[in-house]
Amino acid sequence: MLCETVHTLPENRRNKRRTTVVMSITAITAVVEINMGMVSGSMALLSDGIHTGTHTLAFLFTLIAYAFAERHARNKRFTFGTGKVGVLAGYTSAIGLVITAGFMVRESILRLISPTDIRFRDALIVAAISLIINVFCALILSDKHQRQHDRGHNHHHDHNLRAAYLHVLTDALTAVLAIIALLAGMLLGMVWLDPAVGIVGAAVILRWAWSLLTSTGRILLDYNEDNDLIEETKGIFRDSGVEHILDLHAWRVSTQQRFLMATVQGGCIEKEPMLDKLRATNHFAHITIDILCDHEGGKS
Repeated sequence: MLCETVHTLPENRRNKRRTTVVMSITAITAVVEINMGMVSGSMALLSDGIHTGTHTLAFLFTLIAYAFAERHARNKRFTFGTGKVGVLAGYTSAIGLVITAGFMVRESILRLISPTDIRFRDALIVAAISLIINVFCALILSDKHQRQHDRGHNHHHDHNLRAAYLHVLTDALTAVLAIIALLAGMLLGMVWLDPAVGIVGAAVILRWAWSLLTSTGRILLDYNEDNDLIEETKGIFRDSGVEHILDLHAWRVSTQQRFLMATVQGGCIEKEPMLDKLRATNHFAHITIDILCDHEGGKS
């Protein structure tokens, strides 16, 4: 049996610092928006504030995931490491997005049925400040090096950071929609746009949440969607003298790590060249291969 592990350099600490800064900023922004949303009577601003507040909790989940991963990095009880803790945090954040969207739809419908007076100018000032803050937070969370790394390594992602980034983007979007609705209401008398924006924003959020739910859910369920990878791996086995692939499993144990386990059989298997080729693909952080070689009609 051959067993090979390739270690990666996690960026948890850097991502943790950036997420902490963003969480602090969004928490303050959420409190201001919610208060002004209630005072001004703007559903668009109130929804954006609640939305931002939910994301503050999501950021907190992210920080807990980073801390947990660091604390238990060498804990042998986690057979395949703590990578899925971060994935679970991303999945939980997506659920938070779905719940937020549902609340926004409910409150918006109530405001459409029973319109309320809105202090447009006050709400506009807060919405504009919120948009500026969201753009600033997005810049903090963006990482050109990480995006380049993703392009070169089959689009692996840190789902913690991706979830936080999506939260900031949805906050920015709802802030933009709130500004448009408030301007239309103040200048054109289209007061109904204020609650309508809540419904539109909820639809966009649900779409992004679904994308995050599916991508993280597949990792949590050990789902392998990369058929090309499997075929490439089989090709390497065949080129190395493997006659029969008795068992083959390739799955993600984190956002950036995939493991390979296989049982192969053949009379003239080139072991080291086979491992070298598998390592060279940069697909697998850990490789375990059980080799059954034929010797005078028997197996070993």
